[in-house]
Amino acid sequence: MIVHPAIRWGPEKPRSTTPELQLSEACALVHSLPHWRVADTKIQKVKNRGGFIFTKGQLEELTDLLTSRTDISAVFINVDVLKINQVAMLQGAWKMPVFDRYTLVLHIFKEFAQTREAKLQIALAEIPYIRGRLEQINEGQHDHLTGKTHYVVSGGFKFTYIQKREALVAERERRLRGELEKIKQQREILRKNRIRKQYPTVAVVGYTNCGKTTLIKALTDDETLTPENRLFATLDVTVHQTLLANHLKVLLVDTVGFISDIPSSLMDAFSATLEDALIADVILHVRDSSHPDHVAQTENVVDILSKLLPEEKLQNMLVVNSKCDLISDSESTPGLNISAVTGTGMDELKKSLEGAITSSTGRVRKTFRIPVGGDHLSWLYRNATVLSTTDGEDGHSYLVETIISTSAYGKFKHLFSKRKKKS
Repeated sequence: MIVHPAIRWGPEKPRSTTPELQLSEACALVHSLPHWRVADTKIQKVKNRGGFIFTKGQLEELTDLLTSRTDISAVFINVDVLKINQVAMLQGAWKMPVFDRYTLVLHIFKEFAQTREAKLQIALAEIPYIRGRLEQINEGQHDHLTGKTHYVVSGGFKFTYIQKREALVAERERRLRGELEKIKQQREILRKNRIRKQYPTVAVVGYTNCGKTTLIKALTDDETLTPENRLFATLDVTVHQTLLANHLKVLLVDTVGFISDIPSSLMDAFSATLEDALIADVILHVRDSSHPDHVAQTENVVDILSKLLPEEKLQNMLVVNSKCDLISDSESTPGLNISAVTGTGMDELKKSLEGAITSSTGRVRKTFRIPVGGDHLSWLYRNATVLSTTDGEDGHSYLVETIISTSAYGKFKHLFSKRKKKS
């Protein structure tokens, strides 16, 4: 059973989405898990999500409904995080497990994590949740359903017991961070290697299930990529090489998708996967134009990126509207509309990527006249993108058209002008 507490008015009421669309995403989260299904849904209007969320009458109504149903074995309250006293009260009244978005997303992450790094990040993401539960445990919580004061957890916890548990949690967090730091160092070596080879990088970001992996597969023709139509299909950063029309080799970085109403502590655990976006030459924001809630999804992604990226990078971010084959022309969004499935707009996207990369990396088009028989040409092939090579009119030289970084151009002039002077 999914219950969506919809705020009726006030600053907490979402403006760019609807309760129905929020409930639809909650259903998609549940359906992401194997063997989980939605038996029923309910939008419950509330004043706010603080306190006990529901009024006494609303809670009694929900309790009567749930206790009368034999096909419901758990309840998903579609809020970011429930407090321990809220969980204890609801589970006590309904006699079944109660989930929030945090715990449900953790279930999804655990189900589909494959690499050691992803599993470590998920374990680390649990730490704030566990620590929060320990901090919230205290005696004397007031139950507005019964009007009585009782222990949140039967019998309560002694202070020394909680202290021991907190020490264990702190030690586990220390070990997890240590192991992730080792992986981070390995990632840094690979990253420095890419920088040393001067490969331009494009970080592909977007809301979960917006079509990032499908787009990367279309750009790279990588048959090993298997896009899936579910939330959080990508939990690991993967890097894929493509060749643009100007023969420039580019690395596309697939990242973990964003989602709304998730505590920052959960995404913080995956901060290492977003570091590639921080240092990428170009950010490619993929928006699912066919999704009915695409406006709110876009706002969510931009809000998260604005906290991570400098203003200059945000201004130069390349935005594309994906899955345009699933909507009519009248429904299309202004901007670059593409379909990785039909190929619509893909040539325009590649040209836009070329322009964005050459602009952000300081690469320029340069034509060199180099002598035949020298090692100039092999140097250019190693350190620049050679577009064409033609014979010079004098018969003793080549005209080589390239795309070259300003640093490589400086090295070329320094290296070969020296040789010219010596000769």
